Amino acid sequence: MHYKTRQGEYYDAPWTPQTQGELCTLNVTLTKFGLNLSEENQMFFLEMSGRGHLTARQACSVESAARFSALPVKVLMFSDTLNLDANVTCHLYTELSHKVSFHSADLDMLFADTPLEDLHKSGAMTRSRYAATHMADALRLVIAYKYGGFYSDLDNIVIQPLNTFINVIGQTSKGPTVGSARHCANGEFHFTKGHSVPLRAMQRFANKYKGKSRSEVGPRLITAAIAEEFNVTRMTDIQPSAKLTLLPPEVFYPVRAYAWPKLWPSRRLTFDNWKDLFEHSVMVHVYGSLSNLALVRGDVTQEAYSLLGPYYCPLAYYGTQDF
Repeated sequence: MHYKTRQGEYYDAPWTPQTQGELCTLNVTLTKFGLNLSEENQMFFLEMSGRGHLTARQACSVESAARFSALPVKVLMFSDTLNLDANVTCHLYTELSHKVSFHSADLDMLFADTPLEDLHKSGAMTRSRYAATHMADALRLVIAYKYGGFYSDLDNIVIQPLNTFINVIGQTSKGPTVGSARHCANGEFHFTKGHSVPLRAMQRFANKYKGKSRSEVGPRLITAAIAEEFNVTRMTDIQPSAKLTLLPPEVFYPVRAYAWPKLWPSRRLTFDNWKDLFEHSVMVHVYGSLSNLALVRGDVTQEAYSLLGPYYCPLAYYGTQDF
């Protein structure tokens, strides 16, 4: 293993205390997401842990979106308060509040009048051993359908504007071979309000949900919903249109999940090497569930975060002792 790994879980590491003084001494009571929401072409993130703060790498996703997406950014949290004692959260709140807003989740309100309302009321998702994952898979469809906008996971870096990406979803593949068929990933997508794809995906979700497998209602579900909506068997049979454009993997996922260590490469990369890797990308997905174990030590030749962080998310990158 060519990269240094951390001791213990990334999410268990203590946060760096805030340095803003009185500006960040009190917690902030969050407004409910969706109340008086008038912006349809928004970008939204989901923080599902119940923590009242963001980790540095989550904050990097939000900050890079605020700086470079050209979209208003909404962070939906499973906490009623925002904890400003955490330095990176404090900096986002105080310095980028004109571009980022934080909200709490009212699940009854969000699921109301959707195909997932009865499933939510039944409590089936909360009983799953993958409850947080399945709830996140459900909520991203609900919000895209009810409000419209660009959904993104909290383990990416936005490096180009996203405001022209309308009704799009990224593709990826499970392996590097020619026979590895592309499928749609649900880590980044945009749908306009009331779009038929998230509606069909929610209908499939409600009909097929078992709560037995982590991946049963993720990429597999939305790929099947799209295939059904367009009456195709292969994603390559869908032609780009105003209704939906399937983007090639390199746009959102320049490095696939199976190859995530390329973001911590064993050989030293020059700036031109990195530029070639990200040349056709507007976002860099980092696969936090896999890569959070890898430390960031400031080596721009062997760590994508060390190359991109100082420019795309400087508040998050420099605002912690353990990025």
